[in-house]
Amino acid sequence: MNPGKITILGGRSTGKSTLVGRFESPYGPGYGKTLGVRVARARVSSGRGKMVLLFWDIDGGVNPETRHVHYRGSSGFVIMADRTRPESLEEADRLFREIESSHPGRPSVLFMNKCDLPGIRKAGEAEAASGILPKSAIILWGSAQTGDGVAALVQHLAQAVGRI
Repeated sequence: MNPGKITILGGRSTGKSTLVGRFESPYGPGYGKTLGVRVARARVSSGRGKMVLLFWDIDGGVNPETRHVHYRGSSGFVIMADRTRPESLEEADRLFREIESSHPGRPSVLFMNKCDLPGIRKAGEAEAASGILPKSAIILWGSAQTGDGVAALVQHLAQAVGRI
């Protein structure tokens, strides 16, 4: 069972550490500021059998000049955006384009986080249609805090990584 490295990227406070916390604790998400990298493991069943995904939570404030070092060996990428802050989509767009350039063909998913918060405009739909995000972007909606959409994200990644 070879593990697939999934690198999680995004601006500060987009929910990267909360997402990784879903895989570390049987009691739900843990939160703490990430300094550098935090790694968590998830065992997944896919169409090709069982596999392990290693989720690498990259600090949102890491220097863009050295961030690419963490991409080495990545089988796929999750780019987090906060649907309550449309400006986080600008960072997501930049990261998508960076990944497409440095790791063409690797599975990449935009996870629009914080969908559990009521009454807030759902950023992302209009932006994706207007070309702010690449047309190739796969967008999944959910909440790292409540876990909504997380299983779908993990299954999508397991299937996509299994095809590489």
